[in-house]
Amino acid sequence: FVLCVVVGGAFAQDEESEIVNIRIAHLSSDVGEVDVYLTADNDTILEDTFEFGTVSEWVEVDPGTYSVAVTAVDADIEDAILETELEVEAGDWITVAAIGEVVKDTVTLQVLVEDYSVLDSFQSRLSVFHAVPNYDPINVIVNDVELIRYLGYPGFWGPDSDGFISFDILAQSSDIRLEQEDGTVTAELEDIVLGGNRHY
Repeated sequence: FVLCVVVGGAFAQDEESEIVNIRIAHLSSDVGEVDVYLTADNDTILEDTFEFGTVSEWVEVDPGTYSVAVTAVDADIEDAILETELEVEAGDWITVAAIGEVVKDTVTLQVLVEDYSVLDSFQSRLSVFHAVPNYDPINVIVNDVELIRYLGYPGFWGPDSDGFISFDILAQSSDIRLEQEDGTVTAELEDIVLGGNRHY
């Protein structure tokens, strides 16, 4: 059992942007290192080696159709072990996450549509993704206030549930805690400074 907490911040953006932003996250604990390709019309836009817990920088692309392919390290893209196609529009912010377990043949690519619309200067946006397979839904508690209840792994609540949620909170130093229903603490971050008009 491996739990990975990834925290990063970026400024919210003008939702009228003509640019699309895509990034890749490797959140499958027993896959090992892989090569990930982002392509369009057979042109490679991103090619990099990812280990578990890696989240790429955002890649700016034009609206259109893109393919994300995952291969063994140094393997040809034609031998992809995972692949998905993305139809993206201007202003989209898309994270493609590798999740699941090899041992249970559940490794897949999960597409997460993020909200980077502009916030007020006193607000932060916090996003939480439940990427731990075979783990109970979690409650998200910020400064001892339960803000999200029963966030489940993708598919837990049905085929359309993606395990991902975003919400706006006051920009300030905060304690963030993820708990199971019985009070067991899954993960905890203390005194995280959440800046204004930023997305974490």
